Amino acid sequence: MKRILIINSILEITGGISLIVFPQLLFLNSEYDTVDVNLSKMYGIIAFLYGLICLIIYRFGQDEKLIKYSALSVLGFHVFISFHLYGMLQSGVINHIGPLVTHIVMVALCFIIYLKSI
Repeated sequence: MKRILIINSILEITGGISLIVFPQLLFLNSEYDTVDVNLSKMYGIIAFLYGLICLIIYRFGQDEKLIKYSALSVLGFHVFISFHLYGMLQSGVINHIGPLVTHIVMVALCFIIYLKSI
């Protein structure tokens, strides 16, 4: 289950840094304003810190319950973000399917890793 944490930390830290440096990546449309840029940067900061927390738990976590519940929270996070991104895609807030596919793949990957470890 620790693999879920390291995979998530790599994904979230990379995605977070990408959104902090290139906030327009979240929306990828020609018309975005300062609110969009600031929200995208804020999400990037949160993603970076979430990845850092997963990395710390991966590196220093010894308690099996902590690791199990952390892995399940990662799975739940990606499920909820996937639903939200689907709604954003349907309403036209985002114009590309990339973030949605990324989170759906993470749901499937985390679920498979979790099932293999129980």
